[in-house]
Amino acid sequence: MREETTKMSYITRQQAAELLGVSLRTLDGMIQRGSLPAYKIGSKLVRLKDSDLEEYVEAHRVAPEIKKPKQRKCTYVPGMKVV
Repeated sequence: MREETTKMSYITRQQAAELLGVSLRTLDGMIQRGSLPAYKIGSKLVRLKDSDLEEYVEAHRVAPEIKKPKQRKCTYVPGMKVV
């Protein structure tokens, strides 16, 4: 029986920044703070797993805001007929 292996897919910092819509500087800050995992390959090469990026985006999803109908402010005027 053969075990199925999952292929890890890595992307560059530039690709990750473009996917997230942020600058490289912002992406580097996210990596340094530990918000986004990155992998150093060799002495200079930095890569990010696309699955880590997907998890990050999903974890930071914002629920849509439910708008409440505006309530009109009523003021009572003496002698006014209330319906």
